[in-house]
Amino acid sequence: MTRPENSFPAIGQVPGEMSVTDEDLPRPPAPARPSSRRGAARGQASCALCGHSDGQVKVYRDPFGTAIAPGRWPNLTMHSDCFLTYIRACKAAVRELTS
Repeated sequence: MTRPENSFPAIGQVPGEMSVTDEDLPRPPAPARPSSRRGAARGQASCALCGHSDGQVKVYRDPFGTAIAPGRWPNLTMHSDCFLTYIRACKAAVRELTS
């Protein structure tokens, strides 16, 4: 039984023909990083609860709304504090209806 010459190079030995390694291939472009203002409303949107347009207004999914279509829910443009107030008020209303 004969072995082909240098079928497996020894440690530190360089074979006659080098294969392409990952170092030789160009790297794929880096994925886009999410914006730090993710979910922020663009333009001069006003809050759906207080009506003011000052401060940072974000778009939230209405957890108490009914689905417009499969996977689509109504959105609320609000300040974060106003959204929390809205959630508390809706939960209190649901508790009163079920009591």
